[in-house]
Amino acid sequence: MGRDTVSNGDRWARQQLAVDGEEVTGKVRLPQYLLLARTLLTAPLGLSFMHSKEDEPIDGDQVSEVLTDLPSWSWWTARVLLTNQRLLNRSAATLRSALSMLMPQVLKFFGPESTLELGDSRRNLAAAAELECALVEHVYSSPHTALGHLQAAGQALGMQTSVEGAMGVRTAHQVDPKAQLVISTSHIAQDNGYSSGEDSAALDSMSLGSQAESSELKGLTTDSDVLSAPRMVEGSGGAVKRPLGGLEQAVLLGWAQQVKKGTSADELQAWQMAPYVEAVLRQQRSHPVIRASAKLLQARHERTRTRTLERSLMHLQQLAEAPIQPHPPAMARLRHAFGVLFPLRAALRKELGEQLLSTGLVGAAMGLFEEEDLWDSLIICYRLLHKLPQAQQLVQARLQVTPDDASLLCALGDITLDDKHYHKAWEVSKGRSTRAQRSLARSAQRQQHWEEAEGHWEKALGLNPLFSQGWFAMGYCCMKTHRTQRALEAFTRCAQQEPDNGEAWNNIAAIHLQLQHAPEAFSALSEAVKYKRDSWQTWANYGQAAAQTGNNLPAARAVQKVMELTQGQRVEVDMLAVLVQQMQNSRQEHGMQGSDTPGAPPKLALVHALPS
Repeated sequence: MGRDTVSNGDRWARQQLAVDGEEVTGKVRLPQYLLLARTLLTAPLGLSFMHSKEDEPIDGDQVSEVLTDLPSWSWWTARVLLTNQRLLNRSAATLRSALSMLMPQVLKFFGPESTLELGDSRRNLAAAAELECALVEHVYSSPHTALGHLQAAGQALGMQTSVEGAMGVRTAHQVDPKAQLVISTSHIAQDNGYSSGEDSAALDSMSLGSQAESSELKGLTTDSDVLSAPRMVEGSGGAVKRPLGGLEQAVLLGWAQQVKKGTSADELQAWQMAPYVEAVLRQQRSHPVIRASAKLLQARHERTRTRTLERSLMHLQQLAEAPIQPHPPAMARLRHAFGVLFPLRAALRKELGEQLLSTGLVGAAMGLFEEEDLWDSLIICYRLLHKLPQAQQLVQARLQVTPDDASLLCALGDITLDDKHYHKAWEVSKGRSTRAQRSLARSAQRQQHWEEAEGHWEKALGLNPLFSQGWFAMGYCCMKTHRTQRALEAFTRCAQQEPDNGEAWNNIAAIHLQLQHAPEAFSALSEAVKYKRDSWQTWANYGQAAAQTGNNLPAARAVQKVMELTQGQRVEVDMLAVLVQQMQNSRQEHGMQGSDTPGAPPKLALVHALPS
């Protein structure tokens, strides 16, 4: 632990790759090459990410001149910046801003409306450009924008995709077929002119060959009576009309990511993603990174089910070890590497370690975290084993090697709960460590020092505003200090960055009702119930806002949902009384016809606020 395994050059490069106070996660091989590429590509465009320089305004004429002379410059710059973003532990606003400038340029030169002479590659380049634009939006959790790019990518390839039903079985011993979701594709062109890759069976064999020996995993098996993909009944549908090319398979995986980013994280989400993944896995030929991405999505789905948990763990380990294997060669693995969201090695091994930890294999997880310099995760393991003194010794030993490591100082503060370590981290980072300010804010919140916590959150969000949890916590602190308007702004920023945050929408509605803005509250709660379907408090709030704005049918539905979720233990009597009164008034005004738009309804107060 007291021995340094990172060269001074690599450590300096890691520090330079940190953007907006967000640090590089885990061990990165040869980070100086990525830093060199970023420097060479961004300097002519006037983009600066160096900590020692103040942000300078971008010269639009300079950018236009460079991109016009070298159209692909913008595309490769965007790929480098996206790779930089995926190395960081959280989204960085500066990188987001740069990508927002570059991706429209990529579409201008290579998109469907491009005026460049691209020859036979025009269709494939247009599809690849649209697909990568969609993936950028997925990385920054903007599924509504990504949707249009995915549709444009399919149109460029002449491919139409739809989800249909077909009869099939999902277990080896199942007799009666059941309806299964399958992907149906139709094509305008007979051949997309793009390589379909290598034989899928050969790729799977290479993956199996990369399985590392681990004493903790001995005895586990990939065998299960649950099939990896449903076996369809002949003639019921689900058959592949023609082999899909590499780009077409990547588009299907893009649609799977769209489901993940654009729907609430419930039990149905993984099943809605499954048909896209299974359609790729059925292909007899595929590119290594595309097949690996499909297998990873399948492994994530299978770990949620007890009968396939072992298979999921084994497949995830195979995928984590595959990148360091000699076969397939690096050039083959790079094909479509920017067209799918396959995790970088450190992130993938961290995911493997977390799954090992969740299954009780703490020893294996600790060894993996130590190899990848994932100190926070390693400290969590020590905490679970009730060995905090050993965790403290570990961090202090690492600090003997790198005393100016702000992340390690913050980790030491997490162990000792002593704020002086966070202040020192802020000092050694020269005011660049967002984690130090976030830790100080959380510490102040634990002590209920709301004004102090709000100040720390403002500093952290000033460095990097792309942190939805920070905006939510800041909004909660503002509510505690009765700064209603500031709280509304903070919760709104949270909902903008994380549209599926039901708690944020609920608190926005609570504030609007305090301000006597009932229509705005009803609109916010309409979003909240999409993502908090199992929360009776949210449904109760929704019903009250609906009744107050005269929306009788939604209010009645909310009353029903509250009774269902509480199993009849809670009945919204006041809301029912309001609904009955409104229906009586409506019948008196319109005879026996009834109406859903009565006059001014009684006001109800929102009583179920959701805390941080």
